[in-house]
Amino acid sequence: MIDPNLGFGSVGGLDEQMKEIRENVLFPLTNKEEFAEWGVEPVKGIIFHGPPGTGKTLLAKALAAELSRLTDTPYTFFYRKGTDCVQKYIGWTEAYLKQVFDMAKASQPAILFFDEIDGLCSKRSNSE
Repeated sequence: MIDPNLGFGSVGGLDEQMKEIRENVLFPLTNKEEFAEWGVEPVKGIIFHGPPGTGKTLLAKALAAELSRLTDTPYTFFYRKGTDCVQKYIGWTEAYLKQVFDMAKASQPAILFFDEIDGLCSKRSNSE
């Protein structure tokens, strides 16, 4: 559940990123009719990147709260760690991800946030 008091005002120091999100995500999603007239579809996803502790998760939660307020429709926020997606047996990871995306689709509108996605990738070894 997203804190209803959360919003972009709760995020400090990311003014440029919030401006980009307002222009590329909030505006198209809150003005779907105008964009449909122009033949433009709203974005389906965005990628936040940066070192730990820079506000990526807070920004995503603030986005969900802002969209819920602006559209009068509660957005569901799904948070998953990348390492939680990796399963032990062949095919289980794909089944788990399908389940997560199916839950998000059933709970539309929704924001699906994968954190620490680099945990899905193996580190390259240096054989020297």
